Amino acid sequence: MDLFLNSLYSPFFYFFFGSLFAWVYVMMCYFSRARGFSRRLILLYGFGLVLIWGFASPLGNRLLLVSLLTDHPTINLEDPNAPSPDFILVAASGYLIMGDSQEDVLYDRTAQRVATAAKLHSQFPEAVLIMQGTGYKAAAGGGQVRPAEHQGELMRRLAISMGVPEDKVRIEDQSRNSREHVEALQELDGISPDSRLVVVSSDWHIRRLQMVFTPVFANTSYQASETPVLHGFALSLLWPDESTLSSSRMYLREWAGMIYYSLTD
Repeated sequence: MDLFLNSLYSPFFYFFFGSLFAWVYVMMCYFSRARGFSRRLILLYGFGLVLIWGFASPLGNRLLLVSLLTDHPTINLEDPNAPSPDFILVAASGYLIMGDSQEDVLYDRTAQRVATAAKLHSQFPEAVLIMQGTGYKAAAGGGQVRPAEHQGELMRRLAISMGVPEDKVRIEDQSRNSREHVEALQELDGISPDSRLVVVSSDWHIRRLQMVFTPVFANTSYQASETPVLHGFALSLLWPDESTLSSSRMYLREWAGMIYYSLTD
């Protein structure tokens, strides 16, 4: 009952189910008389609704997430003899602009990555953290709202608040995607192809990072901030909502990025 009541506050609920009922009505009224192109359009529209339903349901979202997870080289944190990395790289994933720049906050997934990196640094205090990703955001009219270093600065503050010394944090604020992360690193002082790196990101993003880091930096490990995966089955997993669709969109974008990297390698 709570699931249904919460849906009543969702614009997606009315849009999706309104479209679904309209499609069913059209099917009932016209399918028997539809021929050729008209019939194909009706079926294509119905197939699109089924896809949206799947992506917007927790079950479909879970399947998308699992499809992105992969085994990867990592540091055994329980091994006291594990070699210390030279650099710990944190891939940014966005932030939220508030009324004042001092009130801006990192997205949950960005903050989670920083927290994972700070915990890793507590075991390898000689490593240098590098916050990667431009924070430049422009207003609709083209005026600059936030400078490029802003996101990295937000990440730096969070890392320092978690115990990382200020002199152990650097900001790389030019890269816009995984491939540019690698290109930007090659321009930074002190980093070479032989450097021991640990890349910290969300577990669903590691696969794409491996595609671009491994060919350039052979001594790279990966530390994933884990995304909770639902277990078991319940009918509620089939109920769509816009927040789940937004998450699925992120996973689909990740697959699109990997396909693009494969085609343009």
